[in-house]
Amino acid sequence: MVVEKSENKKVQQHIEEIMLFSDEKYHILRRLRKIVFSAHPKAQERMMYGGIMFSLENDFGGIFVAKNHISFEFSNGARMNDPVGLLEGKGEFRRHLKIRTLADIVDKKVDFFVKQAARETDDAPLSPSSTKIFFVKGELKVFPVDNPWYYVAVPPSYTKMTRHLAERGLVAVTVSINQMSWNTSLMPMGDGTQFIPIPAKIRKNMKLKDSVELSFTLRKR
Repeated sequence: MVVEKSENKKVQQHIEEIMLFSDEKYHILRRLRKIVFSAHPKAQERMMYGGIMFSLENDFGGIFVAKNHISFEFSNGARMNDPVGLLEGKGEFRRHLKIRTLADIVDKKVDFFVKQAARETDDAPLSPSSTKIFFVKGELKVFPVDNPWYYVAVPPSYTKMTRHLAERGLVAVTVSINQMSWNTSLMPMGDGTQFIPIPAKIRKNMKLKDSVELSFTLRKR
């Protein structure tokens, strides 16, 4: 598969800006995008946090251009198979590869990791003891009632995985956004899917407005 021009205007503008100031970084970026779309032809890309974020049902990784290298970030890298220790980072979830040359793309086995990157979108039912972490994005919405509830709908695939774990219709989860985490429950929507309530404390601390897009991690507890 040959991937040249992005369908996303902001991504394409970013690529063209890289091309203007660094020919080497442009060719690295071009090769990395080709690897992503060869492994995941249905992946979508958008600009986020100053880089190119890739997603299927959920975000699974991104490319970020730094002064001396290009970083390929893997959202769920801590759970990926890394037999010779190529991935960098010590956080709870994320890992990355620093790419400085075209040769690094092969030497650091970018293709091997990219093929793994979207596996968390698998919709097999979760076991009760599962510690699997999911990366979810969605729009902050409001239930139009007297005392409005703010919420984010979760992907239908996650509902399929957790439906059998519900107690009285609720699935206990831990949600993390940036440095904030809290325990809550997935709640049922009228159409059979689920949503996550976003508490007033979180909205206030993050200065969230209606319709903003949120990215967060979700784990059964």
